[in-house]
Amino acid sequence: MAKVKLTIAEPSEDERVQPEVEPTSDHERPSASEQPSAAQGKKPSAAKSPADSSNEKKQPAQGPAAFLSKVAPGHENALLGGLLGLVVAVLMFVAGFWRTLFVVVMVTIGVAVGQYLDGTPKIINFIRRVIVEFRGNN
Repeated sequence: MAKVKLTIAEPSEDERVQPEVEPTSDHERPSASEQPSAAQGKKPSAAKSPADSSNEKKQPAQGPAAFLSKVAPGHENALLGGLLGLVVAVLMFVAGFWRTLFVVVMVTIGVAVGQYLDGTPKIINFIRRVIVEFRGNN
């Protein structure tokens, strides 16, 4: 059987894409000597290949939320809830009921503290509503 050796070549200076970031204030603007000139080897825009133009299109958002919307459009929360249930079930089998309950309580407290620090204490408000309703029914 023949062996195949794959190598990955580094892009040349002409192939590298340099991001163009516009400064937000005057003190961040580059001086005239730092600004790129035509003599520094910038390619004219007319010489772009079709492969370059496909990279110019806006890339969709990437990450867990984008993945969930791609896998189950309109059912992201149901899929997330199912995955969370699977993790809890596996923890129940591996660690046992009380240890799993401890992990769930600690994660909930951590999320509640994080929400409080972010200024959106949804879990704390929910607990307050439950306590108020419980006291009102007695």
